[in-house]
Amino acid sequence: MIEVARESSIKVNGRSPWRIHAQWRDPASGKIHLFRSDPLWFDPSDYVGEHVSVLIRPGRPKRYWLDTRFLPELA
Repeated sequence: MIEVARESSIKVNGRSPWRIHAQWRDPASGKIHLFRSDPLWFDPSDYVGEHVSVLIRPGRPKRYWLDTRFLPELA
């Protein structure tokens, strides 16, 4: 599952950034892992599909990076 939501716990100049949230079920353990992107200062909803890439450190799934390189760069 992937969703886009505002990060209301962060405010800069009265604005809150967006984050992409994703989840993955580890087939070996059956555990669900939740991932979120770095803060984004525009709504990426129009660019997010059914899948996003997440790089996970082997053996340490809490150490990850949700890849947002597919998003356009702000000017």
